[in-house]
Amino acid sequence: MRSFFLGKDFGKGSSRSSNGGNINRGGYAFLKLTSTFIKSSPVKKEAVDFLEVTRQVIANLEGGYYNPEYHITGAPEYSTSGETMFGIDRKTGDKINLTPAGKKFWSKIDAETSGLVKWPWLYIPPDPLREELIVLAAEIIKPEYDKLIKAYIKDSKLKTLIESDGRLLFNFIYACWNGGGWFQGYAKIISKAYKDGTTDSEKLAKLFVEKRINNAGVLPKGNKQSSLIGEGGVKIKTLLKF
Repeated sequence: MRSFFLGKDFGKGSSRSSNGGNINRGGYAFLKLTSTFIKSSPVKKEAVDFLEVTRQVIANLEGGYYNPEYHITGAPEYSTSGETMFGIDRKTGDKINLTPAGKKFWSKIDAETSGLVKWPWLYIPPDPLREELIVLAAEIIKPEYDKLIKAYIKDSKLKTLIESDGRLLFNFIYACWNGGGWFQGYAKIISKAYKDGTTDSEKLAKLFVEKRINNAGVLPKGNKQSSLIGEGGVKIKTLLKF
């Protein structure tokens, strides 16, 4: 299954943004980057609100704005990317970009990036637009999460356990960024461990992170995203203090 999200800017967007000024480059006027953080609560067991956990993912793992029309990175992982914000890709997002939340998300970005004034690479706008985009991103992701959790977590008690521990929920929400195939692979591993008697949510979260780092048995070997998934796993291990 294809990924709806770019998911390649691990951590870059969490501390870089802009709130004014511009410079000229390549025929465009680019707003200056200044330091603005996306604040979120710590990733811990008690943090289980869907919007807040999505905010944690964006703040810690996803990047700001990227547009291949005028951001020349030279990095091969961007070669197939479309325009992205918080890792949500307008090119590969397909149906999610056609949902009411998806349309509103991109219309707000279009309203700010029309004409010759452009957003720099990794740009995250200041509030109120920043918060509006975070809320819309959560509204985009929630139906995907609901669809995937229903399809691949068949045990209702396990689903309840996942949604009662913010560390597990964080990993499953972020798996939506990785794509349906990755979500299915992780769900299969966690479901088997739970069925075999691992019912402690912290142990399941640790197993999830372990599988993110080494990718063993999640998807067939040679998947192009494997190294990037592993990088995310290392950072999540630190965030969860495992």
